[in-house]
Amino acid sequence: MRLARVGRIWLIGGVALLGAACQGGAGTARPSPETVARATIAAPATATPLPPARLPAPHPTATPTATPAQDSGWTLHEGPGFSVSLPEDWQVQAMDEAKAAALFESLRRTDPHLAGIVSSPEAIRASVLLAFAPPDGPGFTDNASIRRMPLSGQEVADLQGTVTAVRAELGKLGFSVLSAESDLRMADVPAARLISATSGRTAAGETVDLRTHQYLVATRDDLWILAYTTVADREETMRPVFEQSAATFRPE
Repeated sequence: MRLARVGRIWLIGGVALLGAACQGGAGTARPSPETVARATIAAPATATPLPPARLPAPHPTATPTATPAQDSGWTLHEGPGFSVSLPEDWQVQAMDEAKAAALFESLRRTDPHLAGIVSSPEAIRASVLLAFAPPDGPGFTDNASIRRMPLSGQEVADLQGTVTAVRAELGKLGFSVLSAESDLRMADVPAARLISATSGRTAAGETVDLRTHQYLVATRDDLWILAYTTVADREETMRPVFEQSAATFRPE
């Protein structure tokens, strides 16, 4: 998987939820920065969320199982190859073809540019977890997404270099990267975090400033991409929630 492909997938992971939340209701086979950049926006990015209840019912085998987490008010979700905790009132959605198509169509209607970045429903369906906070009236719904990128035996040896390349790719796509750290550890493996800003639109056509906290977690076999998105006005409140959730992430 080429480093250029990582950027694209990174952005796709963030755009799918961005849109859902915004509508109303060279040689080596490792992921490229472009792929990673695109994966981070795979959560649709236009501003009134498509409420999870309106989406087609999830495929039973694709839904992460939920069990009470140790922290009061949090729930542990276990999916294929990973586990993560989220606030207990967040609604987790599994992705199947019908849901991915609905999210992509809603994104295509509200923000054709971002739909072009995401490129297809299949890019959205590649997410192993999509989760939405309880809607707080019209506007943007805070959300999280997780994507898994098999490395096919090609480890990410230079995480700092990957972050630098992804940061540049995000800039080309109109995202302002506010901070980037490449020396973190999560689940006792190398990790990185980028915080970026972009804008979306509500169903009423109003512009909303968004903030996405994106984590790269590099295991021997996979690159995991976690993306948490909120509006700028709620970032201070949601930052500790995002950090706590990311700290609970455990790959197999």
